[in-house]
Amino acid sequence: MYNKALFSFILSVCFAFIAQAQSNPVYETDRNMSFGTRPSFRMEFSNANDNLIEDMWKDYAKRTYGAKLKKDKKSGEWSANGLKSSLIGSNPFSLYSTIEKSGNGVALTV
Repeated sequence: MYNKALFSFILSVCFAFIAQAQSNPVYETDRNMSFGTRPSFRMEFSNANDNLIEDMWKDYAKRTYGAKLKKDKKSGEWSANGLKSSLIGSNPFSLYSTIEKSGNGVALTV
């Protein structure tokens, strides 16, 4: 009985360390965009190049939503309007995002 309890305790401690090592890279935040402050999701990529994140985000938006993101030079925002997806619903929606350097990496806010 003692061995089973000890084994269970060690297993749970190991699991706790493993679960702690995996952090959630997506943060919910409010972002001030060109059209006002809105809730958004922020993803931070450490040791990443902003051009790489930009290319991957544009490719993902095109494959997933059929979006052709356009960059507003003045505000630095990427946007696509009139998108439809069965995952989100039947109404059209818009995507707005920014890509900026953050610490030692890049942050994508959508």
